[in-house]
Parts: sequence; structure tokens; C-alpha cells
Amino acid sequence: MNLKEQMVKDLDTFFNDDEMSDSIAVNGVEIDVVIDTEAMKERKMQKAGMFVSEGIGLKSSEIIFIARKDQLTEEPFEGQHMKFNGKPYRVAEVTEGSLIYTITIERYQT
Repeated sequence: MNLKEQMVKDLDTFFNDDEMSDSIAVNGVEIDVVIDTEAMKERKMQKAGMFVSEGIGLKSSEIIFIARKDQLTEEPFEGQHMKFNGKPYRVAEVTEGSLIYTITIERYQT
């Protein structure tokens, strides 16, 4: 077994509903994702330390999740509109790994 095959096998452990992942509809397709709650906390703390301009009466919501490349139907990109569990979001940031994407999505609501 080569390194890439071992890495894919390891991903199967992380992206398992009984372990760390949740089954979520992303753009209408059910995939296994890992919600990165630690990164979300860090990002929220960073934003708290700076002035963030939000419109009057608007509330922002942000989710950071990790998805396997082979489960997404298209390559994500910043500014892309994405449905996450049926709710509309905008992709704010994408970090690409060899087998995964870390995706930050955000939305504003009244």
C-alpha cells in the first residue's frame, strides 16, 4: 500500500458518521463533512478584535467545514453560492489539501 492509498484509508475513518463527520446536503448532494468548531471559535475571536462592518439589522453566520474532494460535484471557489443543508451561503474562503478542502461559508440574515 502506498502513501496515498493509506491517506485515503485514513480519511474513511474521519469521514464516518460514527466517528467525526456528519452527513450534510451540499448543493443538494449528501456528503460527509467534518465541522471545524475549533477553527470557527478562533475565527470568531479574531473578528471580535477588529471592527466588522455589518449592515444595520443584519446578523452573520459562518461555518467552517472539511470535505473530501472526491465527494464534491465541483471545485469550490471564493464568492461561489453554496447551499448547506438547504440554506444559502457564500463561500468566503477555500483551502485546498491533497485530498480535502477546508471551506468557510457565510451568510447574512435579518
